[in-house]
Amino acid sequence: MGCIDSGAPNYDPTATIPVAGTSENPSALGGCDVAINGCTNTNAQNYVATANVDDSTCQLVGCMNPIAPNYVSWATTDSGNCDLSAVGCTDSDASNYQSEATADAGNCLIVGCTESTGLNYDPKANSQGEVCVPTYPGCTYSGGWNYSPLYNVEDGSCQYFGCTDSTKFNFDPITNIDLSLLVEGSCRPLVYGCTAVNSYNYDSNANAYDYSCIPYPSPPNVPQPSAPPPLPSSPPVVYIPPPGDGFPNWAIALAVILPLSFIIAGVGCLVHLKYLRIAQVSIIPDVGERTLVQPPPLPQ
Repeated sequence: MGCIDSGAPNYDPTATIPVAGTSENPSALGGCDVAINGCTNTNAQNYVATANVDDSTCQLVGCMNPIAPNYVSWATTDSGNCDLSAVGCTDSDASNYQSEATADAGNCLIVGCTESTGLNYDPKANSQGEVCVPTYPGCTYSGGWNYSPLYNVEDGSCQYFGCTDSTKFNFDPITNIDLSLLVEGSCRPLVYGCTAVNSYNYDSNANAYDYSCIPYPSPPNVPQPSAPPPLPSSPPVVYIPPPGDGFPNWAIALAVILPLSFIIAGVGCLVHLKYLRIAQVSIIPDVGERTLVQPPPLPQ
């Protein structure tokens, strides 16, 4: 049971039997309420509390400018108090950029090439203030046979001559034109061998390393000869003490092989002997504080 009147505000589409009247309200209209049109939004200035059917006449006052920070989407009547003090161009690439702006006004001016076919096309540009550079598609790689410095857009048309046989020594993966069709022998065969020049079995004809290199044997460790003993820095000295020192007068200290030079200390005489034959030789290990006289040059 319920209101079966589709025009009533409380219409029940599932009801099949209308509500019967009562003694208090004999004309209950089958349980249907009487429609009262008006504004049913409590935030509206013209809100009608008794209205049960909204007639879209509500007046909702607010800022209707979407670029204002105090914009409200539900407003139907502009309040005239939209705050535009911080509204401006917020795009730093624009010529009229405003760093103090917090809300974008949609008026940014970006100067550039606006033609999508131009080489210097700028998709953000909204002002044609720059000359668009025309595009010239072609081979832009200097190694290509059909390269030209006039081309400014690579179109994948570069032609490279070389060996296209992957089993050859000079195979080039970027080559797209087989040079062997024009020049016989342009593809060199692989020759395996030892390519290390400091190896025993180095092969100058090889162009592919096969790990067969044999190093030269290391030289034997020969001991180096020892340095000769140092030469004496002064002539040998023979000391013959004067009488009374406890040594015979003929006591001699021998230092080198013939010919010999002797310095006689104490008596101050030089004895030069080419061949020396003595019966008894005494070697004096220490001359003490005695003065030793250096010999003069030997006669020729």
